[in-house]
Amino acid sequence: SIMIQEFLKEDLSDYIKRSQLIENVEIFPPYYGIAIGDDHTVYSTVVAAQAADTLLSMNGIVASFVIYLREDKRVGISARSMGNVNVQTIMEKLGGGGHLSNAATQISGMSVTEAKDALLEVIKGDDSTE
Repeated sequence: SIMIQEFLKEDLSDYIKRSQLIENVEIFPPYYGIAIGDDHTVYSTVVAAQAADTLLSMNGIVASFVIYLREDKRVGISARSMGNVNVQTIMEKLGGGGHLSNAATQISGMSVTEAKDALLEVIKGDDSTE
């Protein structure tokens, strides 16, 4: 069991960054959890994906979106759902893709805040919930 614990250890700075993303979550109708990073803080795609997974495990959230600045200075959005929201179609409308319950996009020429606004516009017009 000690070997397993050692194997499962994670970097403290990644844990803190993931926690900061989760701490910034806002809930938008109908129960979408949207977390955004700082416009000037770079997050790894792994940390953003883990934050999206964690948000999806919270009561009342049917789809989660994490918006963050990537190392390449593009804005990334990591999206998750339990299958009752097609996050693939939402991400496709923002230039990305993926799968029904696991999707993402990368956006150039936009701030994290602007990407949040673009995502909210797509969600407002979305009919992918079942």
